[in-house]
Amino acid sequence: MRSKFALVAVALALTAMSVGPASAGRGPGSVEIERIPTQVAPYHGKSVVRPQAYAYGNSEIAWKRLTVTRNGHTLVRNARSSRLAPGRYRVSTKVRFRTWRLVDQTLRVPAGTVIKKSGGSLEPRLDGCRVDSVEDTAASSGALVLRCVVWAWNPVTKSELKFSKVRVPGEFRPAELAPDFTEVLYRGTYVGFADTPADLVDAEMFVNSITLPHEITATRQVRRYRAWVTKTRAQRLVVKRGPKPRTCATYADFKSVDIDFDNPRRFGDSRAEVASKLHSAGEQSSFSDDGEGQIITFRRYRTCDSGSLLSVGFVNGYAYAKHYHS
Repeated sequence: MRSKFALVAVALALTAMSVGPASAGRGPGSVEIERIPTQVAPYHGKSVVRPQAYAYGNSEIAWKRLTVTRNGHTLVRNARSSRLAPGRYRVSTKVRFRTWRLVDQTLRVPAGTVIKKSGGSLEPRLDGCRVDSVEDTAASSGALVLRCVVWAWNPVTKSELKFSKVRVPGEFRPAELAPDFTEVLYRGTYVGFADTPADLVDAEMFVNSITLPHEITATRQVRRYRAWVTKTRAQRLVVKRGPKPRTCATYADFKSVDIDFDNPRRFGDSRAEVASKLHSAGEQSSFSDDGEGQIITFRRYRTCDSGSLLSVGFVNGYAYAKHYHS
């Protein structure tokens, strides 16, 4: 039995749009829980572990959680993430998801519904009318047929949904203010004109709304969901301790520092960038102010080679010179 659902706007306040039987659609997707790889925690720190679960195809994940145990003791249960120190753990990843498939539904708009140019999410809207045919192009007045296009927005596929074309009756006659021209009326309202009745064929008319003379239909795709299901995967997880941070600079680190004598602010590294590349903030060895807004400083940095000397010069905090002596 065909179900009924209402369109969103004024047109549907008068009539309901019925849904026809659904046809077979695309098959369901899947969700995969991947193994969490070995983690490396920062030196004297912890590693953040999160569930590694992904939806593929026609599926969606409601939530994914971790339960972590160590030596028989539960550290976290059903957590979104966990901060783990170096060690060995047992991790259980649980995912709740559902799959869906696209099915076709026939939307039916009954005769008598008023279709306007403005429309909502599922409300059909008028997208223009043209003269389809003129009963007698040799006559000065008579009947004609307007051909109108009706669309709606499909929120599932994020695309336009086109209804069957609508043909509505109209009439033509000599224009009241300019009898040498031919004007067109729809339901007694002026909607356009042309030089002659023959010129009206396929001419675009300015129609703001139409009343459906018959039922129109369109087919859209909607999601048909299956029930929510839960999937679990257990694994062993190793968290390793990361290397001790280096506090000295190598020659390769020195070479990575960008300087520019002419335009250090644009092309040279900042003090913070130099400190990151050389693994320390360094010590200021000289300072000068030229009185014209330029502050020049040199900083020495500890090298991994005890017999070497490394320094970087800054202008207003940006590197313009560097030296390495061994």
